Amino acid sequence: MPGFVFDGLGEKAFLGCMNDAALSPNLIAEQKGFVPAAAINRFLASVAKRSGDELFAIHYLSQLSVLDYGIWGEYVLEAPSLLDAILRATRIIHLHASDDRLTLDVGTNTATFRYVYAERKVEGYPQVAIMSAKAMISLAHHYLGSTWSPLYMSFDFSERGQSSRLETAFDCPIRFGHRCLELEISKADLLAPNPKSPGVQYLTRQDVERACFGGPPQRYSDIVANILRQNLGFDQSSIDSVARTLRLSKRTLQRRLDLEGHSFRALLAEVKMQRAVELLGERDISISALAGTLDYATPSHFARAFRSSFGVSPTNFRAQRGHRN
Repeated sequence: MPGFVFDGLGEKAFLGCMNDAALSPNLIAEQKGFVPAAAINRFLASVAKRSGDELFAIHYLSQLSVLDYGIWGEYVLEAPSLLDAILRATRIIHLHASDDRLTLDVGTNTATFRYVYAERKVEGYPQVAIMSAKAMISLAHHYLGSTWSPLYMSFDFSERGQSSRLETAFDCPIRFGHRCLELEISKADLLAPNPKSPGVQYLTRQDVERACFGGPPQRYSDIVANILRQNLGFDQSSIDSVARTLRLSKRTLQRRLDLEGHSFRALLAEVKMQRAVELLGERDISISALAGTLDYATPSHFARAFRSSFGVSPTNFRAQRGHRN
């Protein structure tokens, strides 16, 4: 999604949206990394405000698919039928978003495909819901064709005078103010076979687990470390910045890290040193540039911190590594 915003609104607006959400611009280049759900909401809320369209996500529906989730989506779409694909998605949703929930309830004639997003109370959620609905529909499109649409759809946000626009975009009746996002589909549609190599499975759940590293981090120390790695070099590695990304107060973040036996300062130092070791393997990066990349005020500050951790200067460490290699 950040790529669409970058292309649609331009670099300046994109960077402004990322800053509003306390997110690192690194995410656009890497196309991966842990992003807290609340930060996604704030990013999308900022995009809506800057674009002047409170439901701007509608413009990107044709570009959104469950395949945007990488190997997670590929595994889901290798299932032999639509029913199996939805069930796969419900069983591995934790590998994509640890606090979200997908369920399928099958009735006599219809089935209800539900999605509960963890941060649906945070500003920007309508954009998330619209994009999520399209991902869910794209799953059915794989089995039933691109002209298929649900019997009706339910959103868990208010109508806002946009019902006609949304019904046109999704080509189905829409209800608002529901308890969660829901697609109502015909039970018979669940039996639709996979049009591509039905019955042949090339990916396994274990493949997805390995690629997703078991899912998003669960411990706050791991979450903070992930955010710090993304933010290095953008002056966003302070505890205030990380707390804002997580929608926590500085004190609450410190307390949660304390409960896990960690301090923010120690985590930041560890992340910086890990990254320093990686970058020192690249001989075309000067020590001065490396210090700036790691958010040190001066090269001498970096050199002192590095010597304190490894007992040698960055220059000597690089020379020793080069000799061994």
